[in-house]
Amino acid sequence: MTTISTSLLAKIAAVLVAVVGFIGTYNLTIKPANQAFGAASGTDHTQLETFYGGLTQGRGIIASSTSVSATLSGVEFQNADILDYTVNVANKTLTLPASTTLMCASLTKGQNRVVYIRHASTTAANTLTIAGGTGFILKTAATSTGPVLYGATDGSPTAQITITRKANSDCNALMTVFN
Repeated sequence: MTTISTSLLAKIAAVLVAVVGFIGTYNLTIKPANQAFGAASGTDHTQLETFYGGLTQGRGIIASSTSVSATLSGVEFQNADILDYTVNVANKTLTLPASTTLMCASLTKGQNRVVYIRHASTTAANTLTIAGGTGFILKTAATSTGPVLYGATDGSPTAQITITRKANSDCNALMTVFN
């Protein structure tokens, strides 16, 4: 017959006491059956999702200014969804970037993204015209003022632009203007 030493029994007992003590102090909460569970890990969500509490999104605002017409490089919207663009002198054009930039190329076919360009100048005489870039086709609503943001003393004229990746490598930029 095998005998177990007293010190080994003492160690086993100590481990059992520690395990039982740990489990005993753990507060287990059981969710009632009438509440739905939900979880989604990772960045790709392929199922329809419902957000009963609403959805808030946005990645910040970046500001830029110019006294000449300019072309966006596409990096302006990497960490922001709103570009506050101040025109320092009258009547300038802001051209969207080429479709080969990250602003379009980061989207897969059929994906879209909404960005905003705000004419932040408080000089009423300054206008900001938005133009399409190479492979970046700009479309405006038929009832819109076209691609022009008119100056306002409150600096609030804004263009909402929905960028959609087409089946080829181009992007449509569907723009609605709020003057």
